Amino acid sequence: MSLPWKRSREADLWLRLNPAKALRVLAQGHGQAGEEALLRAWLAERDGRREAVLFWLRVYEASRGRQENAAAAE
Repeated sequence: MSLPWKRSREADLWLRLNPAKALRVLAQGHGQAGEEALLRAWLAERDGRREAVLFWLRVYEASRGRQENAAAAE
């Protein structure tokens, strides 16, 4: 049975990825992967899912590192 759309963010599939791979997936589907990761961390916090919060914060940190590397290359 699939999850209702409101709860689909809780899919543990994301948590099986490493943060760098999750960032690549988000970047393909969303122009602003860092903001998406922060939103998902906030939603996980509201749901009381500490492990998911920490995961999404690691994804956000990876996005910041990617942005800093891109800025340094310019």
